[in-house]
Amino acid sequence: MKLSNLIRSVQVLKPHVPLIKFRKGSRGQMETMVKNTNTTTFNRKQDQNIQVIEDFQLPRRFRRSLLGENEINAINSGGCL
Repeated sequence: MKLSNLIRSVQVLKPHVPLIKFRKGSRGQMETMVKNTNTTTFNRKQDQNIQVIEDFQLPRRFRRSLLGENEINAINSGGCL
């Protein structure tokens, strides 16, 4: 009985269908994509007038809390307690 059930289940299995489809294209397409991304990053560098706030400039409510001795020991031991 068990052998016949196994044979039936093998017959029902469908062939594997890959879920990932790779793009097919020439090197020319890749080179144009690289050129487009390089010009975009160059334009972003010119527009960087962003103000950066350092850790010591943060308000107290946004600062990291200090670690306790137990937390430091847990981290140093690999995270397992």
